[in-house]
Amino acid sequence: MTNRAQGSAEGDTTAQRVLLLGIFVSAAGASLASIGFSLLAAQSGQSSLLAAVLAANLVPTVLFGLVGGHISDRYMAWWWWPASLVLAAVITLLMAITLDWVVIIAGCALISSCAALVGPVAHKLVAHYSANSARTGSQLAVVQGAAGVLGVAAGGMSFGAGALRTMLVIDAIAMLLLALVGVMLARQGALARDERPHKIQLTQGLRLLSSPRAFGSLGLLLIITTVTSTSLDDVSGIFALTRDLGLSPTQYGFASASWAVGIVAGSWLGSCITEKPLVYYPLVALPIGLAIGAVGLLQPGFTTIMVLFAAGGVGNGAFNALTNRVILSSVPEHQQGRAWAGFRWIVYVCLLSGYALGAALGSQYALHLMAYGGSALVLSALANVLGRVVLARGGCE
Repeated sequence: MTNRAQGSAEGDTTAQRVLLLGIFVSAAGASLASIGFSLLAAQSGQSSLLAAVLAANLVPTVLFGLVGGHISDRYMAWWWWPASLVLAAVITLLMAITLDWVVIIAGCALISSCAALVGPVAHKLVAHYSANSARTGSQLAVVQGAAGVLGVAAGGMSFGAGALRTMLVIDAIAMLLLALVGVMLARQGALARDERPHKIQLTQGLRLLSSPRAFGSLGLLLIITTVTSTSLDDVSGIFALTRDLGLSPTQYGFASASWAVGIVAGSWLGSCITEKPLVYYPLVALPIGLAIGAVGLLQPGFTTIMVLFAAGGVGNGAFNALTNRVILSSVPEHQQGRAWAGFRWIVYVCLLSGYALGAALGSQYALHLMAYGGSALVLSALANVLGRVVLARGGCE
């Protein structure tokens, strides 16, 4: 390697580390704000407020996410992403000042809309500065998982101390720091554009994900099943564990923490899978389904739940890492925006569906939903294994 090439590689590695650090800080801030709004809604005793906040965060991505992917690949100027983060920070500060629910819900919707339209740039930059898709995919999953753990833990303690405004200010500062990173790294030439003349095709990202060189139809079905099952658990799990299985609030916190820590460990584990990630993809999804389904079907005690949730979290983290790796390695850089937008769109549609079903039935049929969701995920994973064996024997892979 020449000195110039070595210097360029080292520069890209440094840029990648700075970018991942910025994403970590911003994700932790977002998690901090999210848990703060959830606890504020719970404190008010109005479930409709929590539902409104969830909808404000999810619906804009469903409406604008695919459009944002197209914009990111075709028209994005380097300064749009940093500018959107500055706007989001200003909105967050306004929410901190007022703490009015109308402002909070409208602000969440505006911030989520900005993220849907411009947010895919972050992953385009990750792809641009990535020298090793396996390592980068794992690092991205670790960063996102660790940020979630830190945000939830710090948010719970801070809210208990009456520091919601401070939490929102920290979130705004985190956005500004990521905006600074964007100014540093989203320079001319870092955002690859798709210059080919063609009609607007908003579903291009979905087709990229379902193509044989990415996840294929089987892998896409597994993603849909996994996200839907875990979203059902997000809503019904607290009722199943605390009411039906009798866990105390402290025990429920430990169980949730074991899943979260498992995600971080599994994200690192994903980097050890260096070859044929799609072969292992359904295998790492199995512990997720087994953990959720076993709680609903077997109704175990606290110690068993801790073990199951730790295993499910490890599978969840490895699943996230392999998902990141496949998208980073299989999609050309000038199409990364649409691919990530398509992935986020699928995730958010599944989350909305899971949350809606969980909200309607979660309180009364919590264990049933966990049993059905976990079982469906196990069946989908086994179908993936069987399908890939058949394709391999047929010489299709």
